[in-house]
Amino acid sequence: MKRYLSDLQRDVSGRIIGQLMYDAMPMVKVIANREVGEALTEALAELAKEKNDHPLEFISVFLLKKCSKNKEKLLTLEKHSDETLSAFLKQEDDLEVDQTATASLYQSDSEVAFQQLTLLDNKLQADQGDKRSKFSREILKSERQYVQILEIVRDVYVVPLKAALSSNRAILSIANVQIIFSDILDILHVNKQLLHELTERLQEWGPAQCLGDVFVHFASRLKTYTNFFNNYTVILKTIDKCREAMPTFRAFLKRHDQTVFTKMMSLQELFLFPSTRFEEYVNLLYALRLHTPSEHADRKDLNSAILQLKRYKDYIGQLKASLEKDTQLTSVQKMIQGCPNLTEANRHLIHRQDVALLKCANEDICASLRIYEHISDLSLFLFNDALVISSCHISYTPFNRTSQTSYQFMASVSLPRLLVEDIPDTKYMINAFSLQGPKRQWICSTVTEEEKFIWLSACQSAIHASIVQ
Repeated sequence: MKRYLSDLQRDVSGRIIGQLMYDAMPMVKVIANREVGEALTEALAELAKEKNDHPLEFISVFLLKKCSKNKEKLLTLEKHSDETLSAFLKQEDDLEVDQTATASLYQSDSEVAFQQLTLLDNKLQADQGDKRSKFSREILKSERQYVQILEIVRDVYVVPLKAALSSNRAILSIANVQIIFSDILDILHVNKQLLHELTERLQEWGPAQCLGDVFVHFASRLKTYTNFFNNYTVILKTIDKCREAMPTFRAFLKRHDQTVFTKMMSLQELFLFPSTRFEEYVNLLYALRLHTPSEHADRKDLNSAILQLKRYKDYIGQLKASLEKDTQLTSVQKMIQGCPNLTEANRHLIHRQDVALLKCANEDICASLRIYEHISDLSLFLFNDALVISSCHISYTPFNRTSQTSYQFMASVSLPRLLVEDIPDTKYMINAFSLQGPKRQWICSTVTEEEKFIWLSACQSAIHASIVQ
């Protein structure tokens, strides 16, 4: 195990050094400085073993040992390996050497250091420009790949369906083709224009070239995407309805879905790309801005483009969250037998908790001495405006390890009329709390203290929010 951990430590150190070198210099320099990377990796591994209080000095001493060709100096370094670099250099100064030679040596070292700093500064400036070019090319490459995905929808699905319509052998009606594909084709048109503009800019690329204004212009044409997302649910339901009702369309999808021409994706999977594209835009533009000097003409437009595209990305996130809430409500509705209609505007599920329902045999005795009996299992569904309580039944079938769980509706209480109280732990009961409605009380307990704390916190917050509203 010790050897394995040592090898793992070396591998991790190597990855860290490799990433730092790759970020700081172009690939040619990385290859040329392989020995530097290996030496730094060894230094980090040794530092981890030694646990030295002065890591930078330890690494400096280690590297001096590594590169020293002078045996006498190497012996001196080994002799002082436990001392800090500052103590070692002080002792070196005390050696009897020619002061004139030493002065000239320090002077030449200073000149070399100054030259190295100058070269490093020039290299960093060149690398900054190089990285700006690199990320600009990455933006173009990414946009080309995205447009190719959209073209797959057009070429593999839309063109054959329209050709079938023209030949009087319709697979889908013209109305259904319009519902399913019109918005995605509009998006393709917008992004082909964006790709064309990016291509023109990259063909004339130079240090002063700008891309931010291209994306500002693109952000002004996002109504096409808004139409797509507003119709997204209808589009998918139309595909499902047509697939179930029309054998010819089902056969058509079977022939074309998940083939080499669709990059092994189905039509529904291809429709996912517009929803994830804006996060990619924001990340790519962040990277481009990072390597764009503050005085560059592109900086202002990049800031504006990032702001607009990030705002639209958040809008997509809100649509997704809203849809997930509706789907969650429908799922809970189907799960609980006998449950009243849960679908209401702005209602969403906050927390679900499985608990044990308890009953006290004798409530006349002192609370600390009461003994509670576990009589059934409950599942509590906390919404932002109500609490739904259902009984939970677990059943097993012969020859099968897995169980089946069913839920039966018991009661619902609006949050403003719900009282939740903590019950202190006793010798006979832990992690308990009470739920008091207008007509009934439930004494419940969770398995762990953490579950109880989370549940009580969620209940109190939801009740407070419902009363304030």
